[in-house]
Amino acid sequence: MPQNPDYSITGNSYFADNSVSFQVAFQNSDDQPLVQAYEWYLDNVLVTNAAVQNFAAQVSCGGHIISARVLYQSVWTGTQDFSFQVCRTVVSNTIIGPSQVDLGEDALYKVIREYSDGTSEDVTNLYTFSSSLGGSFVGNVFTATGDDSLFPPYGVTITATSGTETPLTKNITVMPVDTTSMGLLVVDFFGNSTLNIIGLVNNAEVAESHEAAYTGTNFIPVIITVGYSTILASDFIAQDVLNWRFEFNLHKLKNEYPGTDQFTFLIKGRGAAATSLGGAYTVYNPQASMIMLNSPGTYLPTVTGGTQLVSETSFTTNLVSGANGSYTEADLTLIIEFVYSVSANTVTYTT
Repeated sequence: MPQNPDYSITGNSYFADNSVSFQVAFQNSDDQPLVQAYEWYLDNVLVTNAAVQNFAAQVSCGGHIISARVLYQSVWTGTQDFSFQVCRTVVSNTIIGPSQVDLGEDALYKVIREYSDGTSEDVTNLYTFSSSLGGSFVGNVFTATGDDSLFPPYGVTITATSGTETPLTKNITVMPVDTTSMGLLVVDFFGNSTLNIIGLVNNAEVAESHEAAYTGTNFIPVIITVGYSTILASDFIAQDVLNWRFEFNLHKLKNEYPGTDQFTFLIKGRGAAATSLGGAYTVYNPQASMIMLNSPGTYLPTVTGGTQLVSETSFTTNLVSGANGSYTEADLTLIIEFVYSVSANTVTYTT
């Protein structure tokens, strides 16, 4: 039996109108002359009168899947699939990231593309970032470097460039070094290995609102640089006392949502039995950074740098029974709630 050729479908992933076109592309150009026929499928339905290497048609608005297979040396290959959107135009491209950055600190910026159908896409990889005097970029990470002629607070213009498009800009403010504001909340739970436990942000304006962090879903959001996460969650920690840990990035939230004065964090869960549950929390200043130790299955968030603003403070709360491996928020009950007040520079909790 002949070996199948290595091929793929090429074309745009979205089209502004109903006209679409695609092509079967071969990894090895010598394979193409050996193809005897082509078949194209639109949403798993064979398209008649479409038996050549190129496909062009008028299709209805919305999402579709185009598929193709080839007759190669008298044997039909399997199909290759390609997803695309029709009647979808770009509405806007926007730089997303903190409006304020402390002198000497780093901040992550992205470009988010909004489409006419209400969807959005992270297109950061298509852009090159730069800044005016007082800062610099490595990739899409900005560092507030300062300058002999600039004294915080001062303004910096961030620019994102892609080909011949009009460059995108965002004005931010570089602030003096902040050593007294709350920057990082660490919450630990002790002496219970049976928990199905999650941590989340309960602010509708926050992009990651109600995206739960828990064992197996340890990073919210999932990004390369852990320190820019909003929440970190441990896996089960096989120790006599400490068994679970969550970290919440207060400093990131404060900078990204300057109009918000209170951020609420919920930790929900249940155990094998109804019982009391002990824990403790600690708060660090903005010079502290979240890091993640170990690997999937044994992840353990911890802290590097910074100064403790609130030393380890113990709490006791109540736990309900019913742990069955579900980490769906609706299945779990509140264990403890934390509120970070930006203006008061406090963290309080209720159980």
